[in-house]
Amino acid sequence: MTVAEESAYALGLAERLKPAFAGQPDGVVGAALAELMATYLAAHVMPGDLKEEHVMREEILTMWCETVRQLLAVRDKPGARMQ
Repeated sequence: MTVAEESAYALGLAERLKPAFAGQPDGVVGAALAELMATYLAAHVMPGDLKEEHVMREEILTMWCETVRQLLAVRDKPGARMQ
């Protein structure tokens, strides 16, 4: 899958998940997203090397946080608010 195809697929998946979160309290949505991220990170394993596994997971989490910050910067621009 190309980067463009992966991006389009990810956006489509996010759109399909939005109805599940609609109308839920912010704290509940945040907790659900944290659970999903923890599940995602837990799937990244390096058998026999717990130290490197921890480093890898920290790197993935750092990249994910940076991506969230970049997406938020785009959405915070005037006229870009999403409902």
